[in-house]
Amino acid sequence: LDPAWLRDACRCPRCVDPYSGQKTFDTGDIPAGLRCRRAQGAGGAGTVTLEWENDVPGFGEDHRTELPIVELRTALRENGDPRGGIPRRADRPAHWDKDELLKSDLWHSYEGYMSDDGALLKLLAQLQRYGIVFLKDVPPSADAVSDIATRIGPLKETFYGRTWDVKSIPKAENVAYTSQYLGFHMDLLYFIQPPFLQLLHTLKAEATGGASIFADSFRAVNSIRRSKHALWLALNTVPVKHHYDHENHKYEHSRPTVELDGRARDIAYVNYSPPFQAPFVRAKPGWNLASYHAAIAEFKRIIELEHNRFEYRMQEGDCVIFNNRRVLHGRAAFKEDGERWLRGAYVDEDDFISKRKVLMAK
Repeated sequence: LDPAWLRDACRCPRCVDPYSGQKTFDTGDIPAGLRCRRAQGAGGAGTVTLEWENDVPGFGEDHRTELPIVELRTALRENGDPRGGIPRRADRPAHWDKDELLKSDLWHSYEGYMSDDGALLKLLAQLQRYGIVFLKDVPPSADAVSDIATRIGPLKETFYGRTWDVKSIPKAENVAYTSQYLGFHMDLLYFIQPPFLQLLHTLKAEATGGASIFADSFRAVNSIRRSKHALWLALNTVPVKHHYDHENHKYEHSRPTVELDGRARDIAYVNYSPPFQAPFVRAKPGWNLASYHAAIAEFKRIIELEHNRFEYRMQEGDCVIFNNRRVLHGRAAFKEDGERWLRGAYVDEDDFISKRKVLMAK
């Protein structure tokens, strides 16, 4: 391990303020030729103590760096998550089809979720592994989705509001607010930071039809990765622009359909939202649009296969929570012969990761 990395990792009271938890020196203060004078292990305490020949200016010879052995072992692993998440080896995403999802821990109690941290942690583990979970017996309150979301973290406010309603309305600016069929997509991909978790609580389910549909995009792109290298390469190299262009709101952002998480080259995010996809302007050097068109057609074919689609007609009192950067969602058409009302909310990934870490540390 690099001496500068070891010195920078020091968490003694002089290097990290014990009250605020904030670092008291800059990484740039570490001398370029830093040398370790002595290293001593303390097996019983599980730490290593380091002394420096030429420490950071302002730190005398009495300064010692003590590092937990477990932290050093973690630093030497190859599979850490560069986004700052929990190590992937412990809870790598499980790619699912309909049958595999139904075998998972899919249904959870609202009461337990709201009152028991152990139940909350169990639900978050399901979200980490499968990207989707359902709560049952949620109270018929318009505020319930906000209460559910804030058990994980703050609401992500967008131009739709802190929470928002999914109802059929005349001359809707979004097909979600009609009774029409709504194909597989992800929300707000025209944002620089799209929402990570999406929550939908069913308050009224009187209309005929309108079943929700879900599919695991990770499973689909991994199938392409294993069998069609040229198509896989197109999915993670060709940028696709999504946009929202209306009088009062204008958003756009480009990213590949598949984003990888760095050195481990695991799938981090999938980006697919045909209703909001902008036209390709022109190809740039290195882009292969013919391969991309073939790749996205193969992706669509896979997610539409019957065994890859989980279909469920949401009942009053149900709330689904899913990873908007992984799980595709849509909805069958419905008749306007009764009220259909869902209330939604978003939570960011940072807050999901933070809540898991806090609960796992207890």
